[in-house]
Amino acid sequence: MLVVYTGDSADSTLSVAQAFAAGASRAGASTKLALASEAAYDDVRDWADVVALGSGVINGNADPTLLEFLRYWSFSDDLSAKIGASFATGGGAAAGL
Repeated sequence: MLVVYTGDSADSTLSVAQAFAAGASRAGASTKLALASEAAYDDVRDWADVVALGSGVINGNADPTLLEFLRYWSFSDDLSAKIGASFATGGGAAAGL
């Protein structure tokens, strides 16, 4: 499982990313955590069976760093055998979640 996340000042997104990875590890999966700014699409295509993407919410959108990571995905690659998940963190009741 590859867990790609963005940083935030309270490390909320990192905490959720670590929980994803810990659960997958307990179930026997190999895991990698990667900041979106350091993540590689090659890991999505060639290594991961499961990809989880996480971000804080900024004005109702994902963090621009995560969107930039997604921008470089090759949607001509067959990713149909991959399992995907996503998660979001917010700082308040009206944070866009």
